[in-house]
Amino acid sequence: MTQETKQMLIEHYTRENFPKLVAMSGPWEIRSKLKPDENGLVYCAAIPSDLESGHLPSHYGTMHHVKAMIRQGDITPLEMEVCA
Repeated sequence: MTQETKQMLIEHYTRENFPKLVAMSGPWEIRSKLKPDENGLVYCAAIPSDLESGHLPSHYGTMHHVKAMIRQGDITPLEMEVCA
C-alpha cells in the first residue's frame, strides 16, 4: 500500500465522517454514517480506538454487515437497537 493510499484512508475514515459509534472489534471502533447514502444503505468504518496505535482505518461494509457480525458474535454492539 502506498503512502498516498494510507493518507487517503486516514483522511476519509474519520470520526467526523462516521460519527455514530455502534460496536467494538478489538482495537477498532465500528462507526456508521448518520443517514443512508443515495442508494439507501448506511455505510460503516472501522476506526482505531487509539489513533496513535499504527492501525489504519478502513471501510466496514454496511449496517447490514455489522448486524450480521454482531449476530455471529464477532463484534460487540454498543447499543442493543443495533441488533434489531
